[in-house]
Amino acid sequence: MSLEFVHGEHISDILSDSGTKVRIDWIKKTFRWLDFKVKGKTYYSNLIKFIVEFSDDLREIDCYLEDKDAKLPDFISTEEKLLVESNGKFILIGKTEGEKEWFGLFPVKDLSWFNNYKAHKHSFHATVLENTIYILTKDLEFIQFDYETKCFEVNDELKEEKFNFNDLILTSHEKNAEVILANKSSGKVYVMKKSG
Repeated sequence: MSLEFVHGEHISDILSDSGTKVRIDWIKKTFRWLDFKVKGKTYYSNLIKFIVEFSDDLREIDCYLEDKDAKLPDFISTEEKLLVESNGKFILIGKTEGEKEWFGLFPVKDLSWFNNYKAHKHSFHATVLENTIYILTKDLEFIQFDYETKCFEVNDELKEEKFNFNDLILTSHEKNAEVILANKSSGKVYVMKKSG
């Protein structure tokens, strides 16, 4: 079975929470683990190259989320960063070291942001719906940032809930234009309120 990123319609790549990656050929009824570790040739490096190099949107916005007038420096020392995909583009959301300011790159164009990207526990979850990034922090703050209008809003109503952050999944549903919070331990799903 091919390891190329672009493959036939009858083949699926499945990535799980645990990081397990498997490719299934539904016609041949075979599978292959995608956890190959040849230096510079991983599943993720192929995915990144495919999406970043063939992006047709030449616009790029980079900014601090809370201060739309402040300019990001050329080098950003990050405490934590998270890549999310939206409409075939990677968006990077992160917190700087020290002041811990939120920042974003819409979309990520420089491949260096993907270097040494490790799957580790984060202090926030993020998802994208249309032009808005939704962030849920470990302190259960729900942040919305529209990267077109640069509007930043924080809602702390979830702090009243007794959620365990590690049990929560934040995702979006494009077709219904909904932001969804799922609680893995209780099995409950919540549709989040959006601004605007």
